[in-house]
Amino acid sequence: MSLTIFRKAICLLYLISLPIFGYSQISLHLNGWGDLEVLQGQEGSHFYYNEIHKDLKDFSIQADNINLLLEAKLSEEFSINLRAQMSRAGASFLGQFSLPLANVSYKPSKKNWGLTLGSFITPFGSFAAKQHPKERTFINLPLAYGYYNKIFPRVGFSELTEEKFIQIDGRNRWGSTLNYYGAYSLGGLLNWSLKPDLIEWQLALTTHASNISINFFDKSQKGSKSINNFAVVSRLKLQPKYFWEQGVSISYGSFFRDSEKAVLFEDQNFTQLLFGTDYNFGFGFWEIFGEATFGLYNVPYYQALAINTPEFVIKQRTTLTTFTTNLNIKYEMPFLSGLYAAYGIDFMSFGANTSLNSNPTDNWDNNVTRHNIALGYKITSFLLLRTNYMLQSVENRD
Repeated sequence: MSLTIFRKAICLLYLISLPIFGYSQISLHLNGWGDLEVLQGQEGSHFYYNEIHKDLKDFSIQADNINLLLEAKLSEEFSINLRAQMSRAGASFLGQFSLPLANVSYKPSKKNWGLTLGSFITPFGSFAAKQHPKERTFINLPLAYGYYNKIFPRVGFSELTEEKFIQIDGRNRWGSTLNYYGAYSLGGLLNWSLKPDLIEWQLALTTHASNISINFFDKSQKGSKSINNFAVVSRLKLQPKYFWEQGVSISYGSFFRDSEKAVLFEDQNFTQLLFGTDYNFGFGFWEIFGEATFGLYNVPYYQALAINTPEFVIKQRTTLTTFTTNLNIKYEMPFLSGLYAAYGIDFMSFGANTSLNSNPTDNWDNNVTRHNIALGYKITSFLLLRTNYMLQSVENRD
């Protein structure tokens, strides 16, 4: 089954690229990569908490994803970029196909700006540009991109006593991450190099806030109606010194998603505001990097009558805040090129629960602390080995 879908992915890339063969001068670049994981998780592991599915806690070898990337340069100014992905769906083997990257890019010759239309990597923060597994220091995502909170794109904020899912349309619906873990957005992107290698600015107008995404062919979004959503995302990158890179980001948008069956919501205005800064310092064999993000949600509060039923009591709108930051240190061994060791600490906190009848001393979700230790070795240009140990603790949870 997976091989059949994979063949379809190759055929799809071929069919989409057929129109470009009408150009007399084109340049095609085809690339690909895949991730094979040997993993084990302790009791309590779950994809929505620590990226290890509850059915894969035992020692196992799994293919996480396979990617094909096509870049077609139609001319010096125009190019088409496509990425097809087969990824693990829950505990199944490569059961989900998507086309996360599909855009047309225009870069005028002898100009310091460019325009991209379609699905592209979001400009918020520094992790987005390094979100491909082959470019990451750690196997695990930062908490901002991998930990699911209690904000649901279909119902707003909902308190749950055990798990963080509700059932709508016969499926378990989970909350959302602060930033979408794939770091892709759909819309238009402007890149402007104000001062080459010193000041760069990106501005994107997208069809959704940063905590959700729209991937083509993603079946999990079937029946989702988010056409009325919008967002503005911007990042200013500065290079004060040759060893120091600093970024400042902002994102504001809406993210309501309707459901297939009749779940009535009078207030569909779900909004998210993010402020972020990221940094990178490089000294010889040392690299220090990280991000900090403040998030503010304005959503309705829905009280679930039962965890596994789609019945809710509408309360009132509520404003919720969250803050997350991480610090990572990487050291490349001078005696063996390509070998590195890294340590990272990641923390996510949640503000006061401002919903009706809540205890003012309670947070709207449990604070999380994560430690990562990684060892990696780039054997060749196409083979990278990494091992990652993660220790995660969640307040009020085993």
